[in-house]
Amino acid sequence: MMAAVLFWAAALFIVYTYIGYPVLIGLLAKKRPLPSCALLDEASLPPITVVMAGYNEAARLPGKIANLRALDYPQHKVDILLVSDGSTDASARVLDNIHGVRTLSYAQRQGKAFALNLALAEVRTEFVVFCDVRQDLETGAVRRLISDFCDPAVGAVSGELVHRPSATQTGQNIGLYWRYEKAIRKAESRFHSTVGATGALYAIRTRDFAPIPPDTILDDFEIPM
Repeated sequence: MMAAVLFWAAALFIVYTYIGYPVLIGLLAKKRPLPSCALLDEASLPPITVVMAGYNEAARLPGKIANLRALDYPQHKVDILLVSDGSTDASARVLDNIHGVRTLSYAQRQGKAFALNLALAEVRTEFVVFCDVRQDLETGAVRRLISDFCDPAVGAVSGELVHRPSATQTGQNIGLYWRYEKAIRKAESRFHSTVGATGALYAIRTRDFAPIPPDTILDDFEIPM
């Protein structure tokens, strides 16, 4: 009898997690008015610091910096701060040849949490944008991200990771999972607040940052929370 109760309790929990909760949060979200912030014009956009941490990303750095400089955001208001987390490749030499980028580096790899804590101690702007070296940003993404802070109750804004179409079954499964995940996050955000962000691109108010534990794995969950 007890085994049957435990089995059905576990089954109901799984059904609620993957079906019940998404349906519930979707219905609750529909009862809330859709928040709307106008896209800020160039004069109204605040200065920002773009923070990245990377390990042995020398091959990707020139393209990433070019991508950031192509953003639809006044470049004199964008401070790029990159932490080289104990890189052993040519990252230092590459960065020496790129002007207008602040860099922090150290000899021994310490992990992303250490790198982000170090970087945030150097941020002086009201907003900080986190992104990864590996993913390119859509031209208007950061302007949209910062514009959504028009609501003073908003402390963090997440970007959206878009996977390129894939012909493989694995790639299609990943795409399906992300569509499912993004639908939940959008509903949570509309209802009140989602519990995490997309690590490839998110922003916070700098004043709200608190150093994260050195063993943090998901900074895109720990920092927004």
